Amino acid sequence: NKIIHNHNEFCDDFQNKLETARKQLESDYVASGISSFQSLKSEIQTHKSLICATEKEMEIIIDEIASLESEIRQHRLPAEELNEDIRHYLGHQELQLQVKENGYTIVRNGSPATALSEGESTAVALLYFLKSLNDTGFDLATGTVVLDDPVSSLDSNAYFTLLDSFKSGQIKQANCLFLLITSLSLKGR
Repeated sequence: NKIIHNHNEFCDDFQNKLETARKQLESDYVASGISSFQSLKSEIQTHKSLICATEKEMEIIIDEIASLESEIRQHRLPAEELNEDIRHYLGHQELQLQVKENGYTIVRNGSPATALSEGESTAVALLYFLKSLNDTGFDLATGTVVLDDPVSSLDSNAYFTLLDSFKSGQIKQANCLFLLITSLSLKGR
């Protein structure tokens, strides 16, 4: 009778024991996977932080791209002005500046200029320098500009063209201008 009684109790309580065993098994699975879950949760947070940082970095890069594109567009007008100055200074249109990326390329008759004469190099450098005075933080009205032999390797016409451009150009606004010229024959002028 005792064995039957124990068996009947076990059978009557079987459902409760089964439910308890299931809960223990579930708890065991959860306990064994909790460290993996915490690790994955931490990785998700790390990746979310990386995504946020990358998005901020992308915004900065997009702003830089917009700024650079704006600078490139701003190079076009000075290039046209410099081309006119070069034509006026040298007396021909062979040499021109073309906008390339965020700078310029010097071309001769539409092809890249490979060998500029010393006078042409001096002329382009001088005119670019004079144009760049407007772009820098330099205050022309209170500053001093020193030009060392800006007409070297050019004829006397270049000297007079230079003086003419000083009279009509923005350089006349300079507080002080030193123009250093090596000996130049100005016979007949």
